[in-house]
Amino acid sequence: MATDPKEVQQHTIRTLMEELLAGVTLANNLFLELNRYLDQLKKRDPEMLRLEAHGNHPLIKFGVTTMDKSARTDMINSQILMSTRTDLMRTIAEKEELLRSFKAM
Repeated sequence: MATDPKEVQQHTIRTLMEELLAGVTLANNLFLELNRYLDQLKKRDPEMLRLEAHGNHPLIKFGVTTMDKSARTDMINSQILMSTRTDLMRTIAEKEELLRSFKAM
């Protein structure tokens, strides 16, 4: 373990930069996952309309119900991903500020 204050500062800065990079990577992955859910929702709308236009057959009703539940689940997952990404972006901003203050020392 380093005892020189300059080495300790450099080690802290290096650790913060690694954590910042990991946070940015995670934020990008969350963004891609969110886009995937939104694409699924967009693709599901025309399918729902086509199914509903076929009539009152029990299998069609089952398909519509299943797709509706899947759409609701995707929307809930999207909301959770958005709030998680917002929290992660706040954490990244805090780490950047901490990194700036360490570099200024």
